Amino acid sequence: YLRGFSERAADMKLVGKLIGHTAEVMQVCWNNGGMWITGSEDGTIRAWAQDERTYTCEQVVSTGDPVTAMCVDESGYIIAGVKDILKVYDVNLELVQVCKGHTDSIRAVICIPEFK
Repeated sequence: YLRGFSERAADMKLVGKLIGHTAEVMQVCWNNGGMWITGSEDGTIRAWAQDERTYTCEQVVSTGDPVTAMCVDESGYIIAGVKDILKVYDVNLELVQVCKGHTDSIRAVICIPEFK
C-alpha cells in the first residue's frame, strides 16, 4: 500500500496499491524516472508506473534470491542486496554488475551522489 505522508498516522490517506509480489516487500524506492521500484523476499524487483490512482507493474526481474536491501541512484541504477551479494541493474533492469565478498546478508544500501 502507498500512503500520502502526514505527521498524524490517521491522516495518511491511501493513494494506491502495488499488487504483484508473492512474498513480503522489503524495500520501496522512488526512481527519478517517475516510477516506484520494489524489492521483495520473493526474489524479484518490480518497476511500477502510475496512471492517475492506478499502479501497473511495468517490469519484473528475478534476482535469484530474496532482496534484502535496495536503493536507486540519481541515474536510475538500482543497487540491490540479494542475500550476501550486491547486484547493480541499469534503468532497463538489466544486470550490469555483481559484487561478491560479504559473508552475511546485506541489510542496508545507500547511494551517495558524486561530488563535482
